[in-house]
Amino acid sequence: MPSYGVAVFLITLARLVAYVINDRDRWRRFLFLVLLVLAVAVGWWLIAKGGIQLLRSDFSPAGITRPQ
Repeated sequence: MPSYGVAVFLITLARLVAYVINDRDRWRRFLFLVLLVLAVAVGWWLIAKGGIQLLRSDFSPAGITRPQ
């Protein structure tokens, strides 16, 4: 059973989306905000996990195995 806080969050989010859908300009701003938050979250995750160095090591020539 979801807690009271989660239920309030989901109801508030549903009301916000319903309010935003009524106006095309509001919808565009809302989607921009959502994409911005997602981009920041992914960037934060990459920095926290050391993903930038991980990507470099995965795609470096030394990381590729070659048949001998």
